Amino acid sequence: MAHNVAQWGRTGGKRVIPAGEETTQFGQPHEEPRVRRILVPVDGSARSEQVLPAAALVAKAQLATIMLVRVLEPLIWPIWQEAWCVPPQQYDDLLGGIRGYAAAGLARAEARLRAAGVTVTPILLDGLPATTLLDFEASHTPELCVLAAPGNDGFLRRLLGTLDDRLVSSGATPVLLLPPHSCGEPHLARALVPLDGSSDAESALPVVHILAQKPLAHVRLLMALGDSAGRSIAESAQGRYVGTTSYATAYLEAIAAQLMCRGLTVEIVLSAERSPVAIPRAAAGMDLVIASAPRRSALRGLRCRRSADRVARRLPIPRLLVPGGQSGASDRGRSAGDSF
Repeated sequence: MAHNVAQWGRTGGKRVIPAGEETTQFGQPHEEPRVRRILVPVDGSARSEQVLPAAALVAKAQLATIMLVRVLEPLIWPIWQEAWCVPPQQYDDLLGGIRGYAAAGLARAEARLRAAGVTVTPILLDGLPATTLLDFEASHTPELCVLAAPGNDGFLRRLLGTLDDRLVSSGATPVLLLPPHSCGEPHLARALVPLDGSSDAESALPVVHILAQKPLAHVRLLMALGDSAGRSIAESAQGRYVGTTSYATAYLEAIAAQLMCRGLTVEIVLSAERSPVAIPRAAAGMDLVIASAPRRSALRGLRCRRSADRVARRLPIPRLLVPGGQSGASDRGRSAGDSF
C-alpha cells in the first residue's frame, strides 16, 4: 500500500498514514491541495495566447477554472495644440470600438479553451496591466498564473521591468512563463527543480507536491555545489564544511523520498559547477523548470534581473517561478531562484 508521510508537533516526529485515509483533526476527510483557479492574462496578441494550450493542460489535470483576463489600458494620446479636442460622441464611439474589439478577442480565446474541455471565466478590466492584475490576484487568490515570457525587447524594457517581473516580484501567485515562440502540444511531465539548501529555494517544493501526477510525473533535483549557497547544506553546527557531497546527497535524498510518496519518479544530480552553467545542462530533456523567485529589494533588482536574463535565455522550456521569502543577510548564500 502506498503511504504518505505527515509531520506533527515541534519535535519533527513523523507518522505514516495510508494513502486515501487522510483526515483532519475533526475526523473529516482531508481534501488534497490542488490548483482551483488559474489566472491567464491576454492582450489579444498571438504571443499572449500561445499559453492557452499549457494553461488548459494544467486546468484539466487539476480540475481548475481558468480566469481569462484582458486589461484595457487608459486611452491617452498627445495633444499638440491647446485648442485641439475630440467631440464627446466621437470619444465614446472610439472607446466603444476598442472595448468591442477586446471583448471579441476575449471571446475567441474563451472558445478555444472551452473546446479543449476547460471551464473558463472571461473577465474584462480597465486600468494599467501590472497594477490591475496584481489587484485582481490579491482579491481572487488564484493558485497559478500562466503567461508568455517576454523576448529580447531592448535594454530600457529590461531595465524598467516587464509584466512578468512585476507579477513575480510583487505578487503571491506562482507564475508559469512560456518561452517566446513556443508552439505545438505542451508537455509538463518532467521538471527540473534546483535547490541549494535555503528556505527560499525550498519554497518551490509545495508546488511540486500539488502538481504531482497532475500533470507532473518525473522530477530531477539539482544542487550546484559550485555556489556558496549549495555548499552551505554541508555546514556543521560548528560552522565547518564536512563531506560536502555526502551531505548534499543526503539532503536531496530526503526530499526525493517525500516526492516519491506523491507518486513521482525522482533523480538526483550533483554538479560541481555554478548554477548559470549547471542549470542549463541539467535542464536537457526536461519539460520545465520549477524554482523559487525570492523577493528582491529595489537596489538589487537590476543586478538580479541581469542574472535572470543570462540564464533564462539559455532555456527553451517553460519556467514555473514560485514567490519565495525576502532575500537578506539571513540567507545562507544566494538562492537558486536568483539564477532565474
